[in-house]
Amino acid sequence: MAIVNEAFARRHYGNESALGRRFRSVAGNGRQPGPWRTVVGVVSTIRMMGPFNLPGVDETGFYVPFFANPFGPIQPGPFVSQFTTIIVKPRPGRRADAMAVPLRQRIAKVDPNLPLYFVGTPKHQLEGFVAQNRIIATMFSIFGVVAIVLASVGMYGVMSFSVNQRRQEFGVRMALGAQYTRILRMVLRQGAAQLALGLALGLGLALTLATVAGSGIQNILFGVSARDPLTYLTVMAVITLVSLVATLVPARRATRVDPMVALRAE
Repeated sequence: MAIVNEAFARRHYGNESALGRRFRSVAGNGRQPGPWRTVVGVVSTIRMMGPFNLPGVDETGFYVPFFANPFGPIQPGPFVSQFTTIIVKPRPGRRADAMAVPLRQRIAKVDPNLPLYFVGTPKHQLEGFVAQNRIIATMFSIFGVVAIVLASVGMYGVMSFSVNQRRQEFGVRMALGAQYTRILRMVLRQGAAQLALGLALGLGLALTLATVAGSGIQNILFGVSARDPLTYLTVMAVITLVSLVATLVPARRATRVDPMVALRAE
């Protein structure tokens, strides 16, 4: 008998029920078939190969009794794997991480020479597995925040300089009857053009880099593609919002230009 995951049932049996179906596996050489196994249950598909994006990994899998050989013919006597994962569930009210010591003691009573590796909760194991990548992600996040701050300061400086250079122009326009909303739209339009040019160049470069080095970038990501549309849209929204604020301040200052003072200025 065996229990299969949803990916296994979907691939081999489609939309039909997998319960009661039979299958058998073969050894690594592909020539030694194993016994026929009857599917007695279907469980959810879980990640087998760590949290990274591994597009070439087959998610289908099945579970057999502990002493059964999962691949190939039946072995004489109990089949014991070189490495085995044992899952222990604590009783209600007990901490999972407090079970490490009694678990080692029980294993030592059975076989004192049997070593235990990676004893801990799934959350602890996962955090240790991704710790290095999390540090790198945190560093890049800090760099990204700093880049946004520098970009907003640069945008504000450019727009402030442009508004100061065009004070007389704004004064003349307002003296001739231009409304402050028209002046505001002129400055915002200039900022939007600069923003559009920057987004086009930045997104184009990012997409090119994701395409050229796609496999290298994809292997260090967690559950997301290097060309994920939601990520790019989020970045565009954040940059647009920051740029809007950095442009709006000089634009509002441009609408407060006194026409008489601007015309008298040299």
